[in-house]
Amino acid sequence: ERVEVRDLNAPTDIAFDREGRLLVLEMGLFDMDAGFQPGTGRLLQIDLAAGGARTVLLDGLTRPVTVVPMDGSAAVVVQLTGEILMITPSP
Repeated sequence: ERVEVRDLNAPTDIAFDREGRLLVLEMGLFDMDAGFQPGTGRLLQIDLAAGGARTVLLDGLTRPVTVVPMDGSAAVVVQLTGEILMITPSP
């Protein structure tokens, strides 16, 4: 057993992209009185082969629960707010 990634904010799903990088979907910041704070969730790309280098692919999410990698660097993110988001790489 070993820890691969630390300091995440309530991860809800993980997947690997086509290049083998780890995608981590975070629910976001939690407040004991108010619950999960809207707009604090994010999708991270973590390159474990490069020492855990992190890239924020998408932030401002509210209650994200699922990430599905697609062809290329695209991904689909599903939120409990009833939204399905398609993330596509910049040209």
